Amino acid sequence: MGWKETVSLSECGHCQKLVKDHSHNQLLKCFYTNELNLYNAIQHINKLEKENKDLKGKKEEDIKNV
Repeated sequence: MGWKETVSLSECGHCQKLVKDHSHNQLLKCFYTNELNLYNAIQHINKLEKENKDLKGKKEEDIKNV
């Protein structure tokens, strides 16, 4: 099986349809939306990690003050 058959039989990461059922424009929209969602998820994870690090720092300061 060649790469074209493999790609056309795979599912879209965004809408879960077969890639071969997409028009070219719809496929690009799905890829763009997928990338945007991934970027937003990474930004949210980084924000949560920063907040977690800040909270850990505050807890250590509170322990030292006692």
